[in-house]
Amino acid sequence: MIRNILASAIILAASTTAFADMKTDIDNGATAADLITAAVASCGGSNSCQELALQEMLAAGVDINTVAAAAVDAGMSVTTIVNAAIAADATPSAAITAATGAAVKAGQSVDAVMAEAQSIPGVPANVAIAAAGKGAVQGGASQDSVDTLVTAALTQSTNENPTAGGNDQQQDDQQQDDQQQGIPTSDVPAGTEPDSISSAG
Repeated sequence: MIRNILASAIILAASTTAFADMKTDIDNGATAADLITAAVASCGGSNSCQELALQEMLAAGVDINTVAAAAVDAGMSVTTIVNAAIAADATPSAAITAATGAAVKAGQSVDAVMAEAQSIPGVPANVAIAAAGKGAVQGGASQDSVDTLVTAALTQSTNENPTAGGNDQQQDDQQQDDQQQGIPTSDVPAGTEPDSISSAG
């Protein structure tokens, strides 16, 4: 059963007590949807409060895709989900892929989620675009249509602002992380080197 003190603990701080309550609730059978519904009801529309609730769930061991799906169903934005996941030590690529995948699966347009992903502070534009494309495919969008949108977005971003959303060091760190995971980068325009958007692998 979800504790009444959970929401107030989340609102007050990311404390050990809040983590313990969340973990216990999950162990006792509470679902991601249960916990997020309770958090949304108690947060009163506060994005920071909602982000903290998602962080607690991820810290308690709930899968990022499960959290993202429940959060989208509860009306949370892609930005809120991504910020929470990054704060919980997910890579920007993984966070955006999960959030956009859940959003597209729930019926949001690929254009909309891709635009929102690009607006998230601190994430290199090429990483955001490619991860959003990958998420869109996982969410059920056509690979061919997503490829077209991603290529166009990458070209436009490179022409307008090659370092939009992040800096060279962030991009280097993300690319190194992608290489360690075996994610290919050969199918995108030279110079952008984002994650693969393919749903395979």
